[in-house]
Amino acid sequence: DGDGGDGSTSSSPSSHTEGGEEEEFSFYASNQDREYEPWDFDLNKSPMRWQGQTLVPPKGGAFPGDPDAKKYNVTLIDSKTGESYSLDVAEDRYIFFAFEEAGIKLPIRNIKKMCRNGCCTTCTVRMREGDVEMDPQIGLVKEMTKNGYRLSCVSMPRSDVVAEFQDEDEVYVKQWAESFEKGKVDFGIPIEDD
Repeated sequence: DGDGGDGSTSSSPSSHTEGGEEEEFSFYASNQDREYEPWDFDLNKSPMRWQGQTLVPPKGGAFPGDPDAKKYNVTLIDSKTGESYSLDVAEDRYIFFAFEEAGIKLPIRNIKKMCRNGCCTTCTVRMREGDVEMDPQIGLVKEMTKNGYRLSCVSMPRSDVVAEFQDEDEVYVKQWAESFEKGKVDFGIPIEDD
């Protein structure tokens, strides 16, 4: 949509290869090899704020909460290797963010693409023991939560917890591919037979 100075217009950015050929820019492709960088909780680096606006973080959830909050031991298990990762997590803190802040790199497949907001299902665990409170999210359908699946990025421990990370794409396939194969849809949402 911009004028390139020669009277031509283009609707998307492009780049040139060594041979001078023009390639269309792909935001998706440009982010495939980026390094995973844990968030440092500085809201003022967020692109989601108005210019000049200073943001004050809330307490708990993704952010550090009450230092005196009750803590529970959370053990997360890699389903492929059996390796376990344990940490005492405050009851007002999302499990994934507590591990991240402690510098424990969890074996989450596709962590570079994780939404960190309860939507993509990349951080899904299946509960073995204990209980968590999962804040409202859109990543899991009710059937999946009934079967013990939880999103670690929006779940806070309510007891000691043992949970296992999903196999890559397990939840996505179970809730979307298998549901759509049933063939009944109402307003884009799979319908379960009663």
